[in-house]
Amino acid sequence: MAKSGAAGDRLKEAGHINQSLSALGHVISSLAHNAKIDSGALTSDTVGFKPTHQLKHVPYRDSALTHLLKDSLGGNAVTTMLAALSPADSNYDETLSTLRYADRAKHIMNKAVVNEVRGVLSPSPSLSPSPPFSLSPPRSSPPPRTSPNASSASCGPK
Repeated sequence: MAKSGAAGDRLKEAGHINQSLSALGHVISSLAHNAKIDSGALTSDTVGFKPTHQLKHVPYRDSALTHLLKDSLGGNAVTTMLAALSPADSNYDETLSTLRYADRAKHIMNKAVVNEVRGVLSPSPSLSPSPPFSLSPPRSSPPPRTSPNASSASCGPK
C-alpha cells in the first residue's frame, strides 16, 4: 500500500480487494492442481509424487468474488483471462506475480458442453429449435439490391 499512498477508507478497501484476489489465487491453484490430477499429469510414477497428491478442496466460499465466479472458473463455461503487464522496472514484482497467476489459470481445464434447450411446444429432441447461428454458408444468395426510388410498390407515402 506504500506504493499507492492509500490511506483511511481507501486503504481498507484495498485490503479487501487484495484479500479477494488472494482467495481467487487459492481457487485457481486448487483448480489447476485438480486439472493436473484429472489429466494424469500427477500419478504415482511422477517424480516427487506424494501420496497426499489427491484432489484438493476448491475454496469458492472464501470470498464473494470467488463465490460469484464459481460457475465461470470451474463450471460449464469457457473463460478467458487477460493479464495486464507493465514494462516499467518499478513494476517488475507485480508483473512477475501477474504472470505466475496467469500461468496457474492457464492450467485450469473445464469440460464445457453446449446446453440444449427444449421448447415448451416441442418436447422431443428432433423438434428442438436450431441454434441462432450457423457455421455453414447461406442456403441461397440474398435478393439483388434495388435503389429505394426504383420500386413502384412502396412501403409508405411519398
